[in-house]
Amino acid sequence: MSRGSKVCPECGALNSVDSESCGRCESRFPGAIRAWLMDSWVSLMGREIPMTRFFVGLSIGLYGMGVLSGVDFDIMGGFSGAQALRWGAVTPALAQVEPWRLVSAIFIHFGVLHLGLNMMGLVDLGKQLERLIGSARFATLFVFTGIAGFVLSGLYYATFGSMNQGTGGASGGVFGVIAGLIGYLYARKDPRWKSMFIRLAIYTLLFALMGGAVNNAAHLGGFLAGAPLGYFFYKERRPARLQRLFQGLAWVFAVGSIASVLLTNASDTWRVERAREIQRQGFEPVLD
Repeated sequence: MSRGSKVCPECGALNSVDSESCGRCESRFPGAIRAWLMDSWVSLMGREIPMTRFFVGLSIGLYGMGVLSGVDFDIMGGFSGAQALRWGAVTPALAQVEPWRLVSAIFIHFGVLHLGLNMMGLVDLGKQLERLIGSARFATLFVFTGIAGFVLSGLYYATFGSMNQGTGGASGGVFGVIAGLIGYLYARKDPRWKSMFIRLAIYTLLFALMGGAVNNAAHLGGFLAGAPLGYFFYKERRPARLQRLFQGLAWVFAVGSIASVLLTNASDTWRVERAREIQRQGFEPVLD
């Protein structure tokens, strides 16, 4: 009989070293390669709220790369049209030809205030929801609701107005996280779901005070997508059965988030816009 024990990566329960699945949550233990990947991820991001840390780090890192590439370090704005497109912004028309921008747009922020407010909300709310539903489901909810926000935004502006400038920011996902908490707590009959509406009102007011063009359609889209997901995550009867699915989705969304930013940088869209900006400034190309 072998000695020792191993910790379930999902619920933290101790199990026999020979166990193939967790005795508490019934999650199957990963194979050698998958276990190595998970251990590497935990070593890099920490065991506590790793996906919240990842998304915050990606957003801050992306803004830093933008500043290093020439974006003005400013409270609000600082991006030219070409710079916004280079680092992930989306428009309704671009979403149809470069759909990865629906993901990259979640992580681009136009100014220190925009970045700070979204990261404050993501940390404040994300750490609560990630602990409740787990990292895999949290990553799925955050990215999915961020995408849903930009999809609704595109439909709204295509129908009722026009958006020629790019849009971006994690606020659709942040509103999705608030909604996810409301849906989860409501399903659990936890009265704290009512207090989350106060948080919702506070964040709505904070974004309104930022001035400029606030994409309320994206906020609404994130909220509408997040509430039923939070409700569903609590009502799952056998969550262990879907754990591998959500773990796979989490990896897809994490890798896809980075890939989407790389694709926007590789796209000729921002280079064409940059050439137009130079031409408007009165510079003419010199043929050699």
